Amino acid sequence: GAGGGKMFSRSHSQGPGVSTALSHSRCEVLADEAQQLIQERDRLRAALQASELSAQEHKAATARVQQARDLKTWELGAAKDAELRADLAARRRGAEADE
Repeated sequence: GAGGGKMFSRSHSQGPGVSTALSHSRCEVLADEAQQLIQERDRLRAALQASELSAQEHKAATARVQQARDLKTWELGAAKDAELRADLAARRRGAEADE
């Protein structure tokens, strides 16, 4: 089995060289991936900052709408109160007129 031994020793001496080349290209791939991830992270961070800004704007706009709605509700409530009071007063006057 001398031939087998020779073949083995050749593949063995070749092994580290192949794995080194492989790990080197793997490192390049990982470096590329890392670079892409960094770019992606930066893009996401920028998008997040923009969305936080728009979220604040949205919150402010929502608050303004809510204030306007509250004011409208209050105005409607006040108008309804005045209406009821006027109605009540009219009824009372009507009752007094009946007596």
